[in-house]
Amino acid sequence: MSSIPELTKHGRELMHKAVENTKREFSSIRSGKASVSLLDLVRVEAYGSSVQLTQVAMVAAPEPRLLTVQPFDKGLTQSIEKAIRDADLGLNPASQGNLIRVPLPALSEERRKTWLRWSTSWARKVALPSATPAPKRSRKSRSWRRSRKTTRSAPRKRFRSTPTSTSNRSRGSFTRKRRRSWKSDRMSNDLLQQLRVHGAVPAHLAIIMDGNGRWAKGRALPRPLGHHAGMKAVREVVEGCLEAGVGVLTLFAFSQDNWKRPASEIEALMKLLEEYIAREANELRTQGVSVRILGHLDPLGPGARRAVDRIIAETAGGQSLALNLCISYSARAEIARAARLLAESAAAGRLDPGDIDEEAVGRMLYTAEWPDPDLLIRTSGEMRISNFLLWQLAYAELYVTPVLWPDFTRHHLFEAILEFQRRDRRFGRVSV
Repeated sequence: MSSIPELTKHGRELMHKAVENTKREFSSIRSGKASVSLLDLVRVEAYGSSVQLTQVAMVAAPEPRLLTVQPFDKGLTQSIEKAIRDADLGLNPASQGNLIRVPLPALSEERRKTWLRWSTSWARKVALPSATPAPKRSRKSRSWRRSRKTTRSAPRKRFRSTPTSTSNRSRGSFTRKRRRSWKSDRMSNDLLQQLRVHGAVPAHLAIIMDGNGRWAKGRALPRPLGHHAGMKAVREVVEGCLEAGVGVLTLFAFSQDNWKRPASEIEALMKLLEEYIAREANELRTQGVSVRILGHLDPLGPGARRAVDRIIAETAGGQSLALNLCISYSARAEIARAARLLAESAAAGRLDPGDIDEEAVGRMLYTAEWPDPDLLIRTSGEMRISNFLLWQLAYAELYVTPVLWPDFTRHHLFEAILEFQRRDRRFGRVSV
């Protein structure tokens, strides 16, 4: 027999999935204004299977009445166009070079009525029954209602039988339900409120983003598509850290050892870096996120290096969150670099070798201006640090989750922070 905590956890997982499904259903309603979620339910025939559009292409809304779709594989352009046309959304995509443009036409009155009927029917279907049964009416009460019905005035009857009034009532009811659904996942909000009450959040959070390749393999997709899918998790974590009040977020994006991977995968990763910066730079700057790139950047190509310089310059001065992307990074190389810099200073007479201590080494690290991480999260269930922040993680709390990185959401982030708040951090001392 399952224990109560296990049943509770299972129930929360089912509720979380139900809420996410509901959000996806309502987000696919076309309102006349471009939204990337409009295409969330579109499925494309790719690589011998049916997959979500967002797994094979990047969707953006650059204008209020325009969506753009950037296929990860140019060979899927025609399949993506066909999938969008067949999705019964009233959209007519058109290719323009490597980009698919999807203009949003104005909604016709007939289309509005169709969506209204569908959404009203769906809202009624999922409405929860009342927990308290209606009280039985007495015979006298029923008799009074029958007599009242026969003496209603004609205008009242005409009003109740008017189709417009029925539509208005349905629209009002649906609007109230939908207004509640506009809020982010309720379970994540509950977790957010809990972690705000239970204690301090990590000042510095580090994450090893692992599992992109296995996520793609499990769906019979090329590995690069797993990396593209992981971009959505990066956005989720950045938004979650902003909501929770985390000051510094450091993400392990690409290690020096990753240069040993196939050239095609490295090229895809570098293009992904450029794409992420092009898509997210403005939003990050608006949210007050300051981006820094940590690692040995000399091997980066011209395009990736320009993108890196751009996002550092455009987001400089952000005060809400420091976002560190570790690219071409190695912790051992970082420590060796710090030792070399200290040795050079000592040889030049600027530093007394006797003054070299832990603080001196720390000042030479990439992360010198921030506190050491309080919490390290690793996705995909692997139990290793993988040459990441070896010096800085000396006293960090470790949290490993089996969730693959593309599936990681704010909900998982808040669970990790709550677990961190339950830990007893002694730093070598004895608990009081």
